[in-house]
Amino acid sequence: MRGTRKRRAITLVAFAVVACAATANYSIARYANIAPQVPMGEARLGAWWYGFEGQSVDDVLAKSQAYGFDFLYVSLDTYKVNMTSPAYDPVYSDKVANLIQCCHDEGIEIHWMTLEWSGFVHAAAHADALGFIRRACDFARNRSLPLAGIHIDAEPHADPAWASGSWEVRDAIFQDYLLLLAKIRVIIDEYNTCGLDLEYSAAIGHWYHDATLRGELSNGTAARLNEYLDVLVPMIYDGCGQDAWGLVQDSEPEMAEAPVAVGIGMHEYPSAKALLWTADAVAGYYGREPNFRGMCIFHAGQLP
Repeated sequence: MRGTRKRRAITLVAFAVVACAATANYSIARYANIAPQVPMGEARLGAWWYGFEGQSVDDVLAKSQAYGFDFLYVSLDTYKVNMTSPAYDPVYSDKVANLIQCCHDEGIEIHWMTLEWSGFVHAAAHADALGFIRRACDFARNRSLPLAGIHIDAEPHADPAWASGSWEVRDAIFQDYLLLLAKIRVIIDEYNTCGLDLEYSAAIGHWYHDATLRGELSNGTAARLNEYLDVLVPMIYDGCGQDAWGLVQDSEPEMAEAPVAVGIGMHEYPSAKALLWTADAVAGYYGREPNFRGMCIFHAGQLP
């Protein structure tokens, strides 16, 4: 990364002082950048989004505009939009199409989140996994929708065999994961030559990179993942996030090698205001770093 950790640590302290002084004027109605290097609204803010089936497009738009979201990773059903599937639901299909189009018209990117099960990482399940990707892409292409990307959430470390597995077991699971990423990359490239313009991203363990450097994984560096993924989204929460400097330390190794959107957990903060000020401090630290692709909140449903 550019600059020294010491200089940037001092900068973060300065941001914290600015944040405390400006709290009284804070408005949650718009993502406010407190960092002078980043003009208001330039740093991107996004969120993982669940439960769309029970919500309306207006619900998504209202909350996204209130918080100033620029992109959303939305959990969507690929069977219900597939006309050849017994689960096909024309009402749901139209609602998904309206979500993608209406949010695009308002400047909000919709990325289709899928593969939300660790079992998909295993080679035996890859054929089924690729079907999810193709159904989402076919839907966007057939309806000429401005879908911004495909986001996958198959996490190898969440596999039951990982927790008690040996180095060899864990590495075998991770190799299957890399193979899955490579197979999906081929499909994304295929559809991107047929009218779509998809960004390919994935939620990843923030520690994959460092674990590889320690010899705990054979090839989980950010550079290796970036061979397949356009954007890495390290999940820096569940006890490892919260403090702005901690977020920087856990994302900086990946940021040095690949485009990164920093994942941050709402459940680790006392309020949405506290979370957003922390996100602002991280955005200010990275400034115009070309590999910084914004902050992503886990998850929108936890925001008031």
